[in-house]
Amino acid sequence: MASVAAWFRRHVIALVFAVIVGGLCVAPHLLASRALGADYRGVPFMYLDDEDLYLGRMQEIRDGYRNVSSPSFYEYKSTHAPLLPIGETVYEFFSSLFRIGLPQMLVVTKFVFPAALFFLVYLFARRLIQDEEKELSYRDTFTAITGGLLVTLAYDLVSWRELLSWLQGNEIGLHLPVWTRPVNPITGGLLLFGWLLLVWEVLRGKKTWFVIPAGIVHGAMVGYFFSWGMAMSVLGVLIVMETLQRKWIVVKSLLLSLVIGFLVSAPYWIGLIRATGGDEGRVLSLRNGMFLTHAPILNKTLLIALILFVAFTVYHFRSKRIRDIITRPWWIMCSALLLGGLWALNQQILTGRTVWPYHFVQYTKPFVFIVLIVTMHHALSQRMRMVWNVVLGALIGFSLVQGFIPATQYRSTLEDFRRRQADADVYGWLNTEMPKDCVVFVHEPKERLERLIPAFTHCNVYMTSYVFFGVPEERLRHNLFVYLAFNDIRPEDAEEYLFAHHEIVRTFFYEDWKQLFAAEADAWSDAKAVDLAKEYAEFARHPFGAELLRYRLDVIASEDPLAPALLSSIPFELVGELGGTWIYRLKK
Repeated sequence: MASVAAWFRRHVIALVFAVIVGGLCVAPHLLASRALGADYRGVPFMYLDDEDLYLGRMQEIRDGYRNVSSPSFYEYKSTHAPLLPIGETVYEFFSSLFRIGLPQMLVVTKFVFPAALFFLVYLFARRLIQDEEKELSYRDTFTAITGGLLVTLAYDLVSWRELLSWLQGNEIGLHLPVWTRPVNPITGGLLLFGWLLLVWEVLRGKKTWFVIPAGIVHGAMVGYFFSWGMAMSVLGVLIVMETLQRKWIVVKSLLLSLVIGFLVSAPYWIGLIRATGGDEGRVLSLRNGMFLTHAPILNKTLLIALILFVAFTVYHFRSKRIRDIITRPWWIMCSALLLGGLWALNQQILTGRTVWPYHFVQYTKPFVFIVLIVTMHHALSQRMRMVWNVVLGALIGFSLVQGFIPATQYRSTLEDFRRRQADADVYGWLNTEMPKDCVVFVHEPKERLERLIPAFTHCNVYMTSYVFFGVPEERLRHNLFVYLAFNDIRPEDAEEYLFAHHEIVRTFFYEDWKQLFAAEADAWSDAKAVDLAKEYAEFARHPFGAELLRYRLDVIASEDPLAPALLSSIPFELVGELGGTWIYRLKK
């Protein structure tokens, strides 16, 4: 008990800041739901990219499909999924353990996970600052706290122009902390910084047995390629640097952790290799973000950080020999963080393959914050104490302001948030009146319920833009034609419509992510539109009701009442209006 009490006394200030970080991160949801009052129906404040999709993947696990091979479609539950749902399983596990719903669990983690990430970053920065066996001063502790605040609250910097506008009382665009986005990148960040703490002990030669948990954690990172790839890159740089210094015990330990990591993740890699072999596998890889290229990627933030790292190092060690510098564990780790980030972004120069490398920035930015804070601390904290104190105070204040701004921005989406609560009526009806795995076709101008129904119910949807894997092209074509028919697009107008809405063609039929995210029409999208328009003419010759029921369909949910002519051609009857959505059920 004495050791536990001593631990809390040592870290009490950081624990207080962890609570502040968690509170600021969950504040947008709490304040928005409080503002709605009785209108709040349990639909969380979800305004970051793909929060609904991640919640749907958790629900798929809850429904018994633990591989999450087809979180949206009924027909493809046994296909291979290139994404291992480790993060989603964590959410579902704690939801079941504490017996709270998945949406409520998502809200809890918006507090707990950013707070935990802050504390892990704080501990990691503290280790790099301490270096030698000595008690840290309050200045040292606040340096580590500053690193944690920069990573968690200042990651998404609000521009100075927006900041000044906000200080004047004006509304600005919604800024939500990226670490409140469920599953990724937060679970990858927690694993990555937990892994770094374990590797640090191995690097110092203090607890070499930590290679076992380090290997296990590294293997678990395969759930998110970017945290796994970043760890691989940092580990590779560490092995090279320790080999050059002939620290063979450390090298053997790091290699052992690498082997353990591969053994833990071996089943995933074996399945992935089988699934991505041949032409079909190549298509699957490209549709999930892989690029075949040898082009380098120059990240200005990393390069500037590397220059500053060298400058502060020279200033700190200006009277030391080079060997006195490169043998310091903190210096080796900081070098590995920066060089590992550069390698992760550029390994395709040799391999010719990379997976949407821009997501590595989710971790290179935290690395930059940590390296600069640690290096500046070593260079300035003793020689320029007052200056360093002012810098720390300014950075802490700046980070807290950056964290406080999102907590006030919920008002800009409050009416939309209120509208989303009405959808609870639809979710409740589907969960109580329809069997598990029912299929819902959603007729709406913009995709909304199509993404939310798998997240809040045990039902699937007939069509969705979430078609990265497991859905054959024949089904994609079918879905597009049904979409066109529901929107009353005549065959003779289809080509012109698809030319004007090339983003629809891209969403369904993209071959790689450059096509998916292209902003303008091009030769590929135009040629695809011509072919699809011809096939749609053939589709339109068949009875629409028969074509619609080619795949399982139980319910139609429409934002507006279906036109009488359309309703007469399909075997569905009106159930009623629920929360502004018209519900039609397949006739028995």
